[in-house]
Amino acid sequence: DRGLKNIRTSIQLAEKLDDRKYQMENRLQLVFHAIQIHDLKMFNENLTVCERLLEKYAYPAADVCTVLRLRGLYHMKNYQYERAEEIFGEVIRRIEPLCQADPAYRIGLAACYNYIGESRQAKNQWDEALEYYRRAIDCCDGQVVSGMGVFCANAGYELYRQGKLGQAQMYIDQAIRCFEEVGAMWGRSRTRSYAALLAIARGNWEEAEQHYQVARDTAQRGGNPSALLLVREVEQKLETHRRQAGHAGDGKRKTPPSAVKN
Repeated sequence: DRGLKNIRTSIQLAEKLDDRKYQMENRLQLVFHAIQIHDLKMFNENLTVCERLLEKYAYPAADVCTVLRLRGLYHMKNYQYERAEEIFGEVIRRIEPLCQADPAYRIGLAACYNYIGESRQAKNQWDEALEYYRRAIDCCDGQVVSGMGVFCANAGYELYRQGKLGQAQMYIDQAIRCFEEVGAMWGRSRTRSYAALLAIARGNWEEAEQHYQVARDTAQRGGNPSALLLVREVEQKLETHRRQAGHAGDGKRKTPPSAVKN
């Protein structure tokens, strides 16, 4: 992959020049790529380098919080939910005072609330998960920023699971608008899969097919395994409906003229 090759070349140059800023930025790019393709080995290796850089050099508080938050995410992806939430809590305590001086930190705060929501959802604590998703959304102060689409989609999916389809639709629609406005790819496929599942639950099969097509195409480009699995779940539901609709159509067919008695 040309992009990865360029990042690794940039890392080598940054190390040669002892440029701590670009060493961190490029390592974080590899971490984000590893998250996207769900490569936990690559995730941990590059995150560990980031942590060593924090020990070696003095970095801004934003970088420290980002690396710490990603370590929490790594634990969460390894099903170590309690440890992950401890780390997210620590990041929140560090970021909250910074938000008063610089609102730009609020997106990092929102990300932590969202991750805690995902952790609670994984532990079947549905109401608590929804509460944290809403906290993440509130952190954005109504602004369409990177991550807002993911937060809204997670809240919508949780409401869908609870059978609150009207509220779920509101959040899913908002998530789709966010992705269209920001142009972000991260989470776009998952959001459209959620939209398809919601449309299926409401009996809007044509709309579900449209969302499925977008989800499938986006997931195939991104290569995220969990997004691809979710697309497959939607596909199976649609295939079942198609078969059932086909059988129903067979039963409604008119008797052929040759079989009609004179």
